[in-house]
This record gives sequence, C-alpha cells and structure tokens, in this order.
Amino acid sequence: MGKSSSPFRGFHALLATLSVACLALIWQGDRDVEAQTVSSVSGTVWFDDNANGILDPGELRAAGLTVTAAYVSPSTTMTQAVTDGSGTFTLALPPGTYTLSAGASQKPGASLPGGAKYLGTSQVMVTTGGTVANLGLQPKGQDLTVKIEVVWPHGLAGEPQPVSQAPLANVAAMIFQGNSRLSVSCEFSATVRLWQGLNTDAARAAAVGTRRTVTEGDKTYPIWEFQDVDVSATRDPLNKYYFFATVEGGGSFPYQSSTNVWAHAADARTYFPTADRPTSTSATPGALDSRIQVVWPHDRLGNSVPITQSQYVNITASFFQHGTLISIPPGWGPNVHLYQSLNSDAGVLVTRGIKRTVTVGDLTYPVWDFNDVPVDQAMNPNSKYFFAVLADGVPTYPAIWTHGADGRTYFPSKDVPENSCGS
Repeated sequence: MGKSSSPFRGFHALLATLSVACLALIWQGDRDVEAQTVSSVSGTVWFDDNANGILDPGELRAAGLTVTAAYVSPSTTMTQAVTDGSGTFTLALPPGTYTLSAGASQKPGASLPGGAKYLGTSQVMVTTGGTVANLGLQPKGQDLTVKIEVVWPHGLAGEPQPVSQAPLANVAAMIFQGNSRLSVSCEFSATVRLWQGLNTDAARAAAVGTRRTVTEGDKTYPIWEFQDVDVSATRDPLNKYYFFATVEGGGSFPYQSSTNVWAHAADARTYFPTADRPTSTSATPGALDSRIQVVWPHDRLGNSVPITQSQYVNITASFFQHGTLISIPPGWGPNVHLYQSLNSDAGVLVTRGIKRTVTVGDLTYPVWDFNDVPVDQAMNPNSKYFFAVLADGVPTYPAIWTHGADGRTYFPSKDVPENSCGS
C-alpha cells in the first residue's frame, strides 16, 4: 500500500495492513546502513480528534504506545520506541526516509466498534541534525487481508482446461484479520470485489463474491467465490490477467484491506511496453488510471543487468483520467506511492514517488520516479514482485507490473486459518 480511496486497497486503500503493520520506505542514502551516521527523530503521539494534524488544547497525548520507523535496504528493517507519559518518543536512526506509524485499540474514555483502531502514520526525512515528526491518531476501520487462493480455468461446460484454452475461470478468496491467519467470522457480510487487469491496462471491477462456508479438518471458515470470470483473452499467449480483491463496508469506519495479486497467463511477465503518451492534459483530475511505464533492473553500481542479477529497479509511472489517455496537469501534486507484493503475499507500501515533468512536442505532463527499489528476492527465478502505483485521496485504478523471471502464479500452498469462524 494515509489511506487511498483506490480500488486497489492491497496494495493501501487497497489496503492498512499496508498502512501500519507492513509499512516500509526505501532507504534513500548509501545502501550500507552500518556505515551511516546515527541521527534521530523525535515527536509526540496524540489522539487527533478533529483530524487537523495539530495537537490542539484538550486533545489527549498517547502514553505507552509503540512507534515504529520502517525502511527497506535491502530487506525490511524496523526500529521501535515507546512513548513516555506525555506521549513523546525518540528513535535513533541513520539519516534517510522513513515511515513512522503508531496505533491504539482504544482511547481513554472512548471506544470504537469491533476491529476499528486509532492509527497514525507519517513519512519523514531524517537528517544528520535530527528531525521532529508528530503522529496524530485517527479512528480507522478494521485491518483485513484478502488472499486469492485459487484461480481455476475451465471450459463452457465446467470442464478443467489449461490457461491457453480456457474461456472462463472460477476464483476463490479468503479474508483474514490484519496480518494474522485468523479468519473473519462466518457471518462476515461485507462486499468482496474481484478486480481484473489485462496486460498493462488499469484494473477493472470483474465480479462480486458469494460467501460460502467450508469445513476442512477441525476448521470451519468462510470463503468468497467468483464464478465464470471471463479469461478468454489469455488464450492468446501474449496476454495476461492480474487479479486482486478488496473488501468494502464497515460503516463509519471503512475496512482497511490489503490483498495479494494473482497472475493468470501462459507467460505473465511484463515486457517493456510502448510507453503511453498523453493526448492532452486535464485541468481538474477526477478518478485516475495509474500506469507503470518503465521498470529498469540494475545492480548496486547502477549497471543494467538481467532480472536474475538485479538487486534494485528504477520505476516510472504516469497518471491519466480514468479510461482515457488524458494526462493529469503538471501542477497536480498529491502524494504518490509505490506498492509491491512478493509472490502470493499481501501488498505493502514501499516508497513515495518523486515528481518530474516531461515534454514531448508541445505537451508537458508529470511522471513519478521511484528509484533504487530493492528487488533482491526476484534474483530467485521462483520469486516475483507485483507493483502498483496509487495517489493519496484520489480514486485510482492501477495497472499491475510483474517483475520476475517467471511471472506466473502457480498454485501456492493454500492458507488455512488458525481458528474456526472468527473464534
């Protein structure tokens, strides 16, 4: 995977497993962490009742909460501190860019409905002289993880067929509480939506799931099924579909769901496509399509290398009005974030993009760069990353990019809940 209003909540509003538990930011300096000068970030955590980002008179300071600073270099590393009686904290960190996060299940004198929490996150650049960063906690909905467990290709009569022949597929997903392997209740009744992206096109809503309760051994738990999803385009070996799922609902505190990505294709790798060139720019962006244009693999020294040798990638993405090639205007500047998912894991926020403008002919438009993103796990030919880009506060329909020697999703070991129907 603040929250995004995007359908791709797994990667953040795809997603807040993305928001708090799994946050990770790219290390922006020299990659040898041990060699860095130690600096610090300090601040105050409080309950931001009016959501204005300011510690106002009468708002409670949050004592005894764990504050986490997260970055990636090259694997996820986290540093933590506990707030004192006045809600303040200090973390010793090398200079660089981090995500700070903190959460509370309740506030003194107040309560939230089941599963909702008070959460706060902030991106901060730690400098050699020390940095101040405060965290205001606001109520957010329950964290959920949606995992697609099965994509079964079949013919018109329901007979199993290979990807290269099947016009339809049945998809099944499970929902877990946060990052755990605890299933939601068998009565959980939110809308579970399947999203489908073809090649480098933005994802579109494909189906709404039907809940069914299954029993396996001594465990009974719900699954959501999406029957007869059209996958006929992947009978052409040059095409591939990417699936992910989201959870909608939660009332006043919408669910915060993260998701995995499933690649359905004879060859699911994303090859360098022809870059999407805007036809014009818009004055007022509405819902957006995000399209990754380039993923360039390289080594520590910045030399171009094959995927199986690359430790890092540089990524560039563009935004267009939903369903068009009309670019957003050059002056538009919300926070834009990159999310990644490894194999069948749920997506996590990786880093914030750096905006620059590009001029082609008489048209000038913005793009966002994400440099030195660690991808060392894809050096193993059995592993692959899925990338998506989202804009904060704007409905975003992302295109998925696969980075791996073999981008196909093979039937993984199915996740089995540790509990029975939310018990």
